[in-house]
Amino acid sequence: EKSKIYIWGPTPEVFSGGAEVINMLAAYLKSKGVDAKMFSWDMPEYYQPDFFKERYDVNCGSWTEIQNTEDTVIILPECMIENPENLDFFINGLDKVQFLIWWLSSANVYSDRSYKTSKRLTMHDLRLLKNRSLHLCESEVTMRDLLYFGVTNRMSFQHGVNEVFFKHPVTSKKEQIVIYNAMKPKTAAFVRDKLIPMMPDVTFCEIKPTHWGEYLSKEELCDRFYDKAMIYLDFSGFEGREMMPREACLRDCVLFLGNEGNAETFDDYPIDDYYKINRYDDISILCNKIRDVLNNYDSHIQNFEFFKNKCLYEPMKWEWETTQLFGKLFKK
Repeated sequence: EKSKIYIWGPTPEVFSGGAEVINMLAAYLKSKGVDAKMFSWDMPEYYQPDFFKERYDVNCGSWTEIQNTEDTVIILPECMIENPENLDFFINGLDKVQFLIWWLSSANVYSDRSYKTSKRLTMHDLRLLKNRSLHLCESEVTMRDLLYFGVTNRMSFQHGVNEVFFKHPVTSKKEQIVIYNAMKPKTAAFVRDKLIPMMPDVTFCEIKPTHWGEYLSKEELCDRFYDKAMIYLDFSGFEGREMMPREACLRDCVLFLGNEGNAETFDDYPIDDYYKINRYDDISILCNKIRDVLNNYDSHIQNFEFFKNKCLYEPMKWEWETTQLFGKLFKK
């Protein structure tokens, strides 16, 4: 019960979904009185970006505080074990510390170490940490893949989206608008080069800040985009359970997702295959589906009740899983 927890935090310029959930965990543990601090090897004292400061109250610490003791716990996102040199340091340099490795994206291909920084490290190396580590899986795909490669010390640890997306009042009526995440190059190129030329009469609206370097607030995402649009498009690589499709689903958008990565599975994206699109197929098929949804939105949105209910349940599930892991350290 004297454990000290250090949570690796991303550098201030990173505003990804993974960066947010790391801040979310640090804030939740602090709210429960747990001795948990964020740190980074890239800075002497962790600096929390202002955007996250507004929502997540965390303790900031320094990597120099970390002691190689059995009551020290370090939480690392999976990207920190990509480099074999990092992994060697964790195995041999910090040979007493307990590790929680949080797979915020899927495990992908494990055996290729042909280049130095690679999530595709060998499972043999990773298993050397077995007695001092637990793998936290953000997706069902990762749970399955780690087991396939012999990593049995794993558990589900799936965060939910921010409560804003199921509590913020709806301020707009649905319009015949299709929105997409323009910050994802693959999605932006697909819409720009293929869909817009084929559907000049349809309103496509890109989700991105007005100025580079800004970050859209969650309320702004709801008011300007999710609540107005009937359709949300996403053709990213789906290395994990992306936040934006779940946010859009909670705000009653019909989803069309690229049938790649985790989106191929019903486990992580439980929607009908009708709405999962192979971007190499005949583009006219997707165009016809988009028009059908715009003209018959009320019937299509009913097909997303299962996924919406799953999204609503996820924050409670994550809180329960957090209590499983750290409950003995809670003081509040």
